[in-house]
Amino acid sequence: MNIFSAIAAGIAIFVLSVFLALGSIHSNCTGSYCNDYWSLFLGVIGVLLVFAILEVFISISLSAFACKATSCCKPKIPVDNNPLIQHPPAEIPQQYIQCPQEVPEPCFQHPPAEAPPAYTEGE
Repeated sequence: MNIFSAIAAGIAIFVLSVFLALGSIHSNCTGSYCNDYWSLFLGVIGVLLVFAILEVFISISLSAFACKATSCCKPKIPVDNNPLIQHPPAEIPQQYIQCPQEVPEPCFQHPPAEAPPAYTEGE
C-alpha cells in the first residue's frame, strides 16, 4: 500500500506543479473578486503540493522499512523443525516444589503483620 501511495503522490506532484506553472498563464480572470479567489485557489494548490511531497517521502521511507523487516529477518541460529526429536522433560527446581500441608517456617519469609490501630469514635 505504501508503494501505491508513493506512486499516487508522485502523480499528484506532477499534476499540481503543472497546474501551478501553467494555470496562472491561462487564467481568464478579470476583476478584483476573481483575483482574490484565484490567489486563494493557488494557495490551496500550493499547500496540497507540499502535502503530496511529504506523502512521497513518508511512503518511500515506510515501504523501505517494511521491506527490510520482511526480507532481512532470517534466524541467526539454524532451527531444526524435525518433530521426531524428543527432548527430555525439564526437572523442577527445589524452590518451586509446593510446601507440604503443615506449613513449615522457611516457606514464608515475610515478617508477621502488626496489629491494626485501635479506632475510637470522635466526640
